[in-house]
Amino acid sequence: MNNNNATIDKMKAMRLHGMAETFRNILETGNNAKLTNDEIVALLIDSEYDYKHNRKLQRLIKAARFRCQACQYGYSVGYYSGSRLFAEIKMSKSEGTYIKLINKIVKHSVLIIDDFGLEKLDDSGRMAFLEIIEEFHRRKSVIIVAQIPVSKWHEIIGDPTIADAIMDRIVYNSHRIELKGDSLRRKMYEID
Repeated sequence: MNNNNATIDKMKAMRLHGMAETFRNILETGNNAKLTNDEIVALLIDSEYDYKHNRKLQRLIKAARFRCQACQYGYSVGYYSGSRLFAEIKMSKSEGTYIKLINKIVKHSVLIIDDFGLEKLDDSGRMAFLEIIEEFHRRKSVIIVAQIPVSKWHEIIGDPTIADAIMDRIVYNSHRIELKGDSLRRKMYEID
């Protein structure tokens, strides 16, 4: 058994945690007598593959800061509430970390901006929004969720020239879904 423990320790040292756990289970249950060598190897490899796939999925979900969305398909997702995104941008400019923040945002395959337009954009927010939208334009996906109608976005963005540039990149290459009716959140929390 010491030899098997050493093998499990080596698997863990090589970060083969899924494989180590399955190997330990095979030894404890005595299933190794029922399996052929190639079945054991296949089982170990499948276990490690599943372990790594699930860990990657969990990392993507954690990085996205929400439950799942596109992460299940292996895409990197950035999730921001509109007000928090623009507050982070303003703070990063004063701290000298603006470029680092923008690079972090644009590295994602999908960007979700929730509750866009609750506050009007200032100069720094407007220019950063243009830069972000330009980076994603025709290459990656941006999902913008807003309770404000698109016809009011010009006013929220502010400067007409910059608003035109942003809206050109958003509106003409987008799929728009308008929901009508009661709030789903309200329905979820209603008590019968």
